[in-house]
This record gives sequence, C-alpha cells and structure tokens, in this order.
Amino acid sequence: MRLAILSIVYLDENRDYFEDIREYMLFKSFLKDEKAILEQVYSMASDLKMAEADGLTAADFFGTDAKGMADQLLENAPKVRFKELASIYLSAVLILFGIGLLMLFSTTGHFRLELYLFLGACLNALVVCWMFFVLLPKVLFKDNPSKWLIGLIFIGGIILFNVTFNFPTMVANKGIYLRFPEFFDWLFVVVVGLATVLMAIKEKIFRVFSFLIFAFLINGVLKKLVAIGVVSGQIWSVGLPITSLVFGLFLFYVNSYRLSKEADKR
Repeated sequence: MRLAILSIVYLDENRDYFEDIREYMLFKSFLKDEKAILEQVYSMASDLKMAEADGLTAADFFGTDAKGMADQLLENAPKVRFKELASIYLSAVLILFGIGLLMLFSTTGHFRLELYLFLGACLNALVVCWMFFVLLPKVLFKDNPSKWLIGLIFIGGIILFNVTFNFPTMVANKGIYLRFPEFFDWLFVVVVGLATVLMAIKEKIFRVFSFLIFAFLINGVLKKLVAIGVVSGQIWSVGLPITSLVFGLFLFYVNSYRLSKEADKR
C-alpha cells in the first residue's frame, strides 16, 4: 500500500507529504482499522494525481496542516475489532516470551519453560503497546518534542526488558520451571535455527535479527557442551561466548545501518 500511494503522485514534495501522514498515522492508529485508513489515504492520493495536472501541490489541495488532517481521518476511522486487537497482543506476548526463552537457553544451555518469564512477557506486551502506540506518539509529534522525555521512554523500556528477561536468572532455583529431557535442548536448537534461516530468506528485515538469534543459540550450545563435559576451559566457557555475542551484535548493527540506508533511498 505504501509503494502504491507514493507511485501515484509525481512531485517529490507531494510524496513527502503523504509519507509524513503515513508515518504519523502508523503510530497513532493502534486502536483503529489501519487498512481502512490506508485505503482512504490511497483515495486521497488518487484525487491529488488529478489535481497535479492543474499544477496544485498536496499542501494546496489538502492544506498545510498534514497532522491535523491525519487526526481527522483517525477520528472518523472505524475502530479495530477486539479479535484483531487480541491477536496483536498475543503475537507480542509470544514474540517476547520466545526472546526470553532464547536468552534463558543462551545462559543455561537448557530448554525450559518458566512461569515468571511468561508473566513478564504478558506484562511487557501491555507496557510496550502503551508506550509505543499511546505515550510516544503524544510526545514525538508535538511541535517541540521533549528529547529528554523521549530518551526517558526508551531507557525505561530497555530497563523493563532487562529486568523481565533476567528475572529467571535472578530468582535462580526459586523460579517455577517446566523442565524437559535433554533431547529437547537439541530439538530447540534445530527448530529455532531452521525457522530463523527460512524467515531470513523470506523476509529481508528478519535477516538483521538472525545474527543475534544465532549468537544466542551458539552460546547456549557452548554452555551445553561445557556442562556435559564434551569441552572444557576458559576459551569454551568465556572466550567463545563473548566472541559470538560481539560478532552477532556487530553484524546486527552493520546490517541495520545498511537496511536504513536502503529505506532512505526509496
């Protein structure tokens, strides 16, 4: 839909106008039907295409207050159905819980389900949705957004993530674990590894995160090998895990930078 909207209009300033609207509405349309909103924006772009023939710009045709117009569109847009909202929340919980399981595996070498980790993922999903779709848009799209408040929101999110995902380690044996036979440790590695490869092939943006996923998987495997006595020594228990994580982070940042540059060129 984004490319369809931008391909309709010819003038660069008109494309920038609609890109601003799209980004603004992306953040503020969490409880609205995004498909209906984008269809309306697409219809507006089609109308503008005819106006361009008369030499009019988007600002001439719709007014200079793009955000005000976007707010009006959002106000009149139908609300998202509860089923879709629940699906979004459940997806967020599963993603956060999956990240927590991966990090738990990387530090222990064992695949285990942990109750507190799941409850933390449920809480995190609520906080993240509220933070990014309610709080952040109110701050980010003000005429003079407070940089320190934006920074505080992100720092708060980072702290929350770290506390939640490290909670099983902090409670140690006091955690409520569902343990599995050793076979499931290797099955977890194979399934996550194959799923990561397939997703990286299918979705270009997922390739960025695949490096971190494999870094955590490698660390978990190294922990497992040390625990069962296959390998030993500082290089296996400390050196290689640190190297794997640093290398994964390096590839993550490099590919994130490349992806952002490619997006800017479009």
